Amino acid sequence: MAKIGRNAPCPCGSGRKYKHCCGDPLKEQSSGGAQRLDTLPPEIELALKRHEAQELIRTQQQGLGKPIIAAKVGEHQFVAVGDELHYAKKWRFFSDFLLWYIKKVLNGDWGNAEIAKPIEERHPIMQWFEIFGQFQKSQEANEDGTYSAESTGVVYCYLALAYNLYLLKHNVELQDRLIARLKDPKQFQGAYYELIIANCLIRAGFELELEDEADLRTKHCEFSAVSKLTGKKYWIECKMRGVSGLLGKTDVDGAKPSAKPTSTLTDHLRDALRKPAEDDRLILIDVNAPPMEVGEAAKQSAEMPEWVEAAGKQLDAKERDLKDDEKAYVFVTNMSFHRVLDGDPRGHAALAHGLGIPGFGTPGPKRLTEVWRNKQEHIDGHRILEALKTYPNIPSTFDGSIPVTEEEAANRVEIGQRYFFEHLGDDGLLGEVTTATISEAEKKMYLGVTTEDGQSVIVTREISDHELANHKQYPDTFFGIYLKAPRRLDDPYELFEWIVDCYQDTPKKRLLELAKDHPKIAELARIIHDAA
Repeated sequence: MAKIGRNAPCPCGSGRKYKHCCGDPLKEQSSGGAQRLDTLPPEIELALKRHEAQELIRTQQQGLGKPIIAAKVGEHQFVAVGDELHYAKKWRFFSDFLLWYIKKVLNGDWGNAEIAKPIEERHPIMQWFEIFGQFQKSQEANEDGTYSAESTGVVYCYLALAYNLYLLKHNVELQDRLIARLKDPKQFQGAYYELIIANCLIRAGFELELEDEADLRTKHCEFSAVSKLTGKKYWIECKMRGVSGLLGKTDVDGAKPSAKPTSTLTDHLRDALRKPAEDDRLILIDVNAPPMEVGEAAKQSAEMPEWVEAAGKQLDAKERDLKDDEKAYVFVTNMSFHRVLDGDPRGHAALAHGLGIPGFGTPGPKRLTEVWRNKQEHIDGHRILEALKTYPNIPSTFDGSIPVTEEEAANRVEIGQRYFFEHLGDDGLLGEVTTATISEAEKKMYLGVTTEDGQSVIVTREISDHELANHKQYPDTFFGIYLKAPRRLDDPYELFEWIVDCYQDTPKKRLLELAKDHPKIAELARIIHDAA
């Protein structure tokens, strides 16, 4: 392949020299290549936009770890997991595969031996298995033979455990020692929480490296993680409060259920800080408390669970007694799904605190610019917090596409495609959809359509509840390309962040044009950052 000379005509066909077109590094930085799309054929430009939208949907479903590798060959669905390849005829959805995969990992003989016991004597996983089976049987099939239902706590326990095992095997490795710990009731809780955290870190864009737990020569953290975004390495320590009667704990090794949720927080924090860490620490401690209520009253209330305030006070107290080498990103969680197996699982919560790290999770008034800069400086911590809030985020499809019914697939509308609207005019209307939006209040889709003779018309169509739910989840990519949808902004910082997101790559000259009527335009001209 010959190298393109800087003064040669640009191969993209723009008619300009290469150094002033695709070979211009400043243009590459300021526009991210977006300006060069104008020189591409429309069909290629549309294909690139569709790929961008599909990748955004996939990462929203699957996170920033390795994508699901799967293919349908004839009647068989194939799924690659790390260095293993599995296949079957009956896996219609990704969850079908996960329900098979957890049985394969844990071993059928072990599971059958547990099932032979009375349910109250079984391992927690096999108790979940029984309750999950009852949950499945209670659901009625849709018209197309599929099932859909609101998740309960047991789904977040049993199916999410299967997903966590898959994620670890697919992105790192699944050690026999970890499986042994999961099967041991005395060690189950610790292994279970570590898998929750592994899920969150992988989805947040971290590469994990497991430690050799068989090495007893020194204390060490459970594993380390490297951020794909910043390149920073962190040492991870996970702790969960033991409560008698929950997750395999008994009166011997668990606190009474009535004990305060933060009763062991300081001890867990002190133990975690004692372990050597060559890089920054991430310490995650679960208080194992009852979940928040998720009723209308709880939605309208700004109050947080009592344990959040208590945890904040203990972290502040530790802040005043830190040694020189003691600093960590601390996350106090309450992954309480196991407490509401038959109920709403959304009552989990997380608190972030920068122990010895100013600017992360510290309370008090701040300028919007300071909040934004702190977030960029500690972006890894913010990504982890978001992953904790959205746990477990189990994908439903193998390819990362928006899950739709057969009827919705047949009626799907995408920007850039031509459709025949038979209900318009005497003979129907053929046109290309050029823009689209959805009114949630009206439950209607509004389409901007350009007809064959160049006229522009607005077409409306009613949408189903399922389509509306998909649009709420994927508002910017619902119509096949990335199209920033209007959204509700709940506080001044969200507005500030939205403005930065929209204009951070805009050249200085254009920003000054937009702000030409500002009373301090001369001052802005001197201090504004030049992104061009």
